[in-house]
Amino acid sequence: MSQDSVSQFRTWIAEQGLDAFLVTQPQNRSYLSKWYNDDTETGAGMLLVGQDFQVILTSTLYKEAAEREAVGWQVVIPVGREYPAAIVRLAQEHNLQKIGFEAEDMSYALYDKIATEGKLIFTLSPFEKSIVDTLRLVKQ
Repeated sequence: MSQDSVSQFRTWIAEQGLDAFLVTQPQNRSYLSKWYNDDTETGAGMLLVGQDFQVILTSTLYKEAAEREAVGWQVVIPVGREYPAAIVRLAQEHNLQKIGFEAEDMSYALYDKIATEGKLIFTLSPFEKSIVDTLRLVKQ
């Protein structure tokens, strides 16, 4: 993803009144991070993007590839694939109060677990589509 695309995504996040955005759709993950893991297995990975940080959350199975391919991204390996706990920790670290997410690509069970664990720290806002879908239409 070019710096221009990163800027556009971050501008869109701010325009939506969000502090960060959680990307779970495999092709969107790959487009944003340049980490080409289209594995749809639960726990293969997700991104958390804020105004001054960008994190890949994944399992130890994908750690080396993510670190090699996703230049400029922090790679976080949640113990036991406990993504909700890692998201809560990152939200506290970055003072996130409102996080958007791709509603069509997140199970209700995962949404509920993240929302429950983070209820005193942040709220989750569902989005059917994000600007990433539009940015992906223009091939670079």
